[in-house]
Amino acid sequence: MIPASPQKRRAMNEMLNRARRYWGRAKGPLLIAIAAACAIALFISGAMLTTDWLRNRTIAALAAGKDIFVAVDAAAPVAFARATFLLEHDRLDEAEPFAEAVDQRGSPKLRAALHYNLANARLRIAMEDIVRSKIEPAIPLVSLARQDYRRALRLDPTDWDAKYNTDVADRLIRDFPSGGAGEENHEPLNPKKLWTEVPGKPEGLP
Repeated sequence: MIPASPQKRRAMNEMLNRARRYWGRAKGPLLIAIAAACAIALFISGAMLTTDWLRNRTIAALAAGKDIFVAVDAAAPVAFARATFLLEHDRLDEAEPFAEAVDQRGSPKLRAALHYNLANARLRIAMEDIVRSKIEPAIPLVSLARQDYRRALRLDPTDWDAKYNTDVADRLIRDFPSGGAGEENHEPLNPKKLWTEVPGKPEGLP
């Protein structure tokens, strides 16, 4: 092996010295930039974890029956939880904006569950009206419930409960005085007995 000449060694040493000087100048800003990038990444991860934790906490509180404020533009699962809470407490008008929010932003499975819950709430109130012989307000509620069951089925055709409850709503509509024209005469349905057959029904029928 032929040793490097003094000129080449000096040139290599000069290059090494330049590299050391450059690294000395660049090391500080580079380390600061790396530290800043790490801090930003940690902040974003922490914010996401905090957001998920708050969402899950709100959903759990609503499921436990706590009346917690939720903005209409909340994430779809939170809006769904709020809508479900309101439907369980017969606050259908208040639930409508959250139902629309879920329809706009929710997954097909979540939207199907929303329409199923909405239909059950409407059918339950209609049953209560029928028991009290208030047929007129019950008719549009049953009709809307049937529409929501069918929307749930379009979104999730495998939902057997929605299929069954659609049939229950159809039987009720056929039994209404205004819907019986052209139908065979049959014994009036017992709404209390019929309600016990509805899968996934909310509680509350007298």
